[in-house]
Amino acid sequence: MKSRKAAAAVASVNTAGLSRLESFLVLLTVAAALWIFLSSVKVSRFGWVAIPTVDDWDRWITFVRDHYSLRWFFEQHVDHRLAAPKLLLAIDHLVFHARGWFPLVCSFCFQALTGFMLWRLAGHAYRQERMERLMQAAVIACFVFSGQQWINFIWPFQVVFPMVYCAAVAALFALWKSATARNGAWWIAMSILMATVATYTMANGVLVWPVLLLAAVWLRVPRRGIAALAAGAILLGATYFYHWHRAAAPPQRPPSERFLRAVFFGLAHLGSPTTTI
Repeated sequence: MKSRKAAAAVASVNTAGLSRLESFLVLLTVAAALWIFLSSVKVSRFGWVAIPTVDDWDRWITFVRDHYSLRWFFEQHVDHRLAAPKLLLAIDHLVFHARGWFPLVCSFCFQALTGFMLWRLAGHAYRQERMERLMQAAVIACFVFSGQQWINFIWPFQVVFPMVYCAAVAALFALWKSATARNGAWWIAMSILMATVATYTMANGVLVWPVLLLAAVWLRVPRRGIAALAAGAILLGATYFYHWHRAAAPPQRPPSERFLRAVFFGLAHLGSPTTTI
């Protein structure tokens, strides 16, 4: 009897010690996330320049020629059709005098929304305790606001990158909701809308359509929903590739350097502090 009580007392002490350790680690992770976020905000504030650079000049050159016309919004830029981000840049021009800070604020909002959706999806993957959920949210915040993507926080034109990934994740999130919520048709419509935004944000947004169709089959979405997604894929694919031409390929590196560059490129997208070389 005494041995059982002693064992229970030891287990209680161990549990209390583990709980304090978990609380400390969660607090440390939250502090790191807050520090990373504030650091990125400071980098954005001090590194932001309103003067157009690189690709952004093409936007202004074509604007002088076409003004805010349907052609200007949907015309091809390299391999992309930047209709959705151009809408944000037009708002920045017409409402905020093209100072560039509005797209930067949008970039932070897109990153926050992407992180929130990933956090929600991860929370439904398996059951988690409250402290685990809090730490997971902090870790996700560390990634989405990482200084590795500093260029997205100082160059207004780079809003295209947070926007395309946010729209793609939103399309998948809405598709998942369509399989679990009562108003599934409404969520299917939202999924198609978000996939459309991704398509007309960057060229890689086109790839969300086959992913959505595979996910719809996996989630056992009703046939009407799958048919709607297929129709959206065909319609958006036809409009996107209408009069589309392949851009000139950039200079290729020697074969001995390509593998290493591909490795670094992949690590950079996973949040590694390395950079492409």
